[in-house]
Amino acid sequence: MMKARKLFAHCPEALLWASLALRVFIGGLFVWSGLAKLQNGEGFYQAVLAYGVLPSELLVRVVAIGLPWFEIITGGYVIIGLFTRWAVLAIVAMLVVFLGLIAWMLLQGKVVDCGCFVAGVSEPLSWKKFGEDVVLLLMTLGILQWPGTAWGIDRFLGDTTETGTNA
Repeated sequence: MMKARKLFAHCPEALLWASLALRVFIGGLFVWSGLAKLQNGEGFYQAVLAYGVLPSELLVRVVAIGLPWFEIITGGYVIIGLFTRWAVLAIVAMLVVFLGLIAWMLLQGKVVDCGCFVAGVSEPLSWKKFGEDVVLLLMTLGILQWPGTAWGIDRFLGDTTETGTNA
């Protein structure tokens, strides 16, 4: 990420806009994913159940109901730039868990549906999906590294702890 700072050193406003583009992309992806899961709640429940990592049906149900809303809320916060650092950290945590689950399933040779965007589209887990999530993780970490963002509520409120700015 240091290279990005050097690249944009002569034009700090460009860095703010690049960070905004990342925020809208990552946040929008998580909002879309959560909405797709809500649209087909039973399908997402079946996808979570198929992973076979949760010890009870109750926990499967809690994840199937709660995860889509968590994705929508955190994605929305990232888009509007409110509690940006915390929302991005939550998305980083989700991506790390998703990467761990994908790797675990693939290494065990289990063929399960990803459950990423459940709205009627079946997508089996693959190393390609693992790679896509690694790229998303790196992009999300980029939001944490870049100093502040354009058009974020945190910035307008002067909350520099949320945007990572020092001024």
